[in-house]
Amino acid sequence: MANPAPASASAQPSAAAVNTLLEQLRKHLESELAVQRRLLSIAEQMGPKLMAGDAQGISQLVAQQDEPGREAARLGTVRSRLAQALATILQLDGPASLSRILPKAPESIRRDLERLRQEITQVCTRLGRQAERNLVVARQGLSLIREVLGDAVGAKPVAAYDRRGLMSAPVSTRGSMVNIRG
Repeated sequence: MANPAPASASAQPSAAAVNTLLEQLRKHLESELAVQRRLLSIAEQMGPKLMAGDAQGISQLVAQQDEPGREAARLGTVRSRLAQALATILQLDGPASLSRILPKAPESIRRDLERLRQEITQVCTRLGRQAERNLVVARQGLSLIREVLGDAVGAKPVAAYDRRGLMSAPVSTRGSMVNIRG
């Protein structure tokens, strides 16, 4: 009895395996989109709370970010593994990315996967912009607090955050309004 010939490197990928992985990827991207939307919602709520100085509200939102943040990191790892598995089955050389895998997907699922990829990209872009805005607001608030405290106690010159959220040149103090030495 002869052994079956080993599969060659040029063998066609199993359609069932590809379809199964693509369906898993679709479900995964839907989950990832939901988590990123949740993070965006929290970030959008954070801005007004930062501007109002609502410490309790900020604390609650930070706590709400923990679970979706961990889930987003986990989902990113799973997406990478799914992409790598698909790239291997589809015999793609180089990095395993969705933009390289999706053109090889059957038309029936490709549109759905492409739409999900684009939506995730858009939500993540908006999330990044909102996070930058929140960071600028937080830095401005900290700079104001630093300036008020410095004026009150006559602290040494310190570098402060400017309106763009960047460190500026050291600012000299104007004297103290409170004698902290007694």
